[in-house]
Amino acid sequence: MRSPNVTFRHLLFPLTSGVCGRRSVATWTPLGAAFNVKPAAKISLNFRREPVGLFGIPPLRIPEGFHLMREYAVHCCDDLIQETLGTAAQPSSKKRMQVQIFDELSDTLCQVADLAEFIRLAHPSQRYKQAAENACLDIGGLVERLNTNRPLYDALKGSVNEGDAVDQRVAELFLFDFEQSGIHLDDQKRKKVYSDQRNIGDYLTQQQMGLLFCKGILTHSSFRYIRSFSKRGSKVTVSSLHSDSPLEDVRETAYRLYLAPWEEQERNLQALLYYRHEMATLCGFKSYAERVLRWSLAGTSKFANAFLDGLNEELRPRTVEEFRQMESFKQSKEWNHRVGLNGLIREQRCALSANSLSPYFSLGACMEGVQMVCHALYGIKFTVQEPEPGELWSPDVYKLAGEEEEDGLDEALCERSFEDGNNRLLGHIYCDFYVRAGKPSQDCHFTIRGGRELGNGDYQTPMVVLHMNFPNPSWSCPTLLSPGLVDNLFHEMGHALHSLLGRTRSELKFVYLIASVPRYQHVSGTRCSTDLAEVPSTLMEHFAADPRVVVLFARHYKTREPIPPGLLEKLSLSRSLFAASDLQLQVFYSVLDQKLHDGSRPWQWIAPGTLDIEDPRFSLETAPKFVTTDVLRDVMKDTYPLPYVDNTAWQLRFNHLFGYGAKYYAYLMSRAVAASLYQKFFKDDPLSRSGGDEIRERLLSRGGEKDPQQMICDCLGLSTLTPKDLTDSLVSELDAKLSISTQKVFNC
Repeated sequence: MRSPNVTFRHLLFPLTSGVCGRRSVATWTPLGAAFNVKPAAKISLNFRREPVGLFGIPPLRIPEGFHLMREYAVHCCDDLIQETLGTAAQPSSKKRMQVQIFDELSDTLCQVADLAEFIRLAHPSQRYKQAAENACLDIGGLVERLNTNRPLYDALKGSVNEGDAVDQRVAELFLFDFEQSGIHLDDQKRKKVYSDQRNIGDYLTQQQMGLLFCKGILTHSSFRYIRSFSKRGSKVTVSSLHSDSPLEDVRETAYRLYLAPWEEQERNLQALLYYRHEMATLCGFKSYAERVLRWSLAGTSKFANAFLDGLNEELRPRTVEEFRQMESFKQSKEWNHRVGLNGLIREQRCALSANSLSPYFSLGACMEGVQMVCHALYGIKFTVQEPEPGELWSPDVYKLAGEEEEDGLDEALCERSFEDGNNRLLGHIYCDFYVRAGKPSQDCHFTIRGGRELGNGDYQTPMVVLHMNFPNPSWSCPTLLSPGLVDNLFHEMGHALHSLLGRTRSELKFVYLIASVPRYQHVSGTRCSTDLAEVPSTLMEHFAADPRVVVLFARHYKTREPIPPGLLEKLSLSRSLFAASDLQLQVFYSVLDQKLHDGSRPWQWIAPGTLDIEDPRFSLETAPKFVTTDVLRDVMKDTYPLPYVDNTAWQLRFNHLFGYGAKYYAYLMSRAVAASLYQKFFKDDPLSRSGGDEIRERLLSRGGEKDPQQMICDCLGLSTLTPKDLTDSLVSELDAKLSISTQKVFNC
């Protein structure tokens, strides 16, 4: 049986050593103490102890180990392919289901590709980076060949009705992956799809390189604030929006220069949109957006657009009122708007600064908050483990083990064999938290190894990396986080929880299923549609923002005093300020993303079937100018109260249009679902175990094995999910925030 519901009072005592739950004399837990100190390389006195290799993988003691891993993966894949093709002719009583073989094949490839992709980005050694990149290319080439292997496709297609609903869904997902390469098409169309995919990859690379391009102005310019920008050679460069500058002239200049139209980048974007659309239509879809949304929570472009249209209609009057308030602060210009959202007005209205808040949010305190929430809701505890020699890529990485509490385990589970020899172990989280030279700046979650049932009944535990860029601690002060960084930490921990808890359990007894439902790594944890994968992470942000939770872990790193009530109130109020215009901006981005990918506008200046930059048909002189800006202007008119700034094209700097085409809506939709879940399960008690059990069983443990809408309906007790359900949920949460932001403390 699981533990009884845990209340706030129960949770105070593990964090305190005082009387009656007073926290003023609280000491750090082992977890908090560990994260308030930066890990460092340790000198081992056991000179016979050999390095275990990155992530405990022996071949990765040296960079050349990636070649060995790749060779082993190819050998295993060959055996699995032979089993797949041979299985089709065997009696059903003597074979594994095809979907089980395909999942093992997928896992074999992912264990090399996912690991190599992370090392390629994050390892400080150039030798490891290069070896990992070579492995990525080799595995990518192998995947391309497998995706065009017609006998494999035929074997899978003939078996999609095997097994139960989960088996069939996973088989259909594998089949969908095949068909995105055009394997079911005739030779001419299949070759065209393959060519389109290559062109998409090439233009994505060019777009990403373009994002790094800086605009220059001459050093003898008469602009009075020219020293606000960095100098490169004979020019001063504008490499960002400078939205944190206190000078409006600097912000306006940066906005107009950095976002100025750029013909080459416009051509690249149009080419990308063209090839995406052509590839999708060849594969049988009306548009690229329809292709992307096929297995998502939205399901169709119609559903996503209805959600966005309904949200836009509700937000518009609220946003107009907020912009009216901004007028008094001279913030109602495009180059000022994001500044208003990011802090200047908040500081003025709330008398709040990062310096007053961050001492209460040391990294150790925040990790105690994460631990408190995870233990209360899901019965999970985290333990900092000593890494083995050679296991880490950087000495400042923490290794966390996530374990199930003992009284939450069923007797049958205790008798079960786990690959790691620990039947309580849920998986490992490697916390690469600190900024360092050459490290990518984006905060994200990497799956190194997905969880799945093994053929012998054992369980392969997941391994993930949380990749952050927190400031390094000093000798006298731990790392202190701003409210935004606290949100990021809880968000990424939500992804990690999704990965660790991706195991099916009985809906009646809350025990793990031993044999009745095979687990597939292809749909484990975050391996599901983006709009569903962002729900658990967004849900975790609610706990980081709920004052009832924050007061339990936010305490001064020196005195260990809890955050003062007045300061906590100001923090809560600042989070609610201009919440409508924040959402409205996201609606604008999302609608533009959908419009560019909905197939309604032909990018006719690109001749079908080719995009040779030497071809005179693609002369910049004869091409229409900045067509995507026309779309932006039209969308902005309908979804954003501020006017378009002439001679700008910010969509050419908008990274999500390139890497996440037609998916930007997912962040709003996941916020709507998370708001519904929090309202239903945690409105009265944010640390409700019964609420956590429901979320764990009906959402986190399922990964992508069920239809996303059905999972959300199961959680919320709905028969069907409509766009209006999601719109109403988000608007209800917004109105609660707006009611706070109009209180007297704001002097409105």
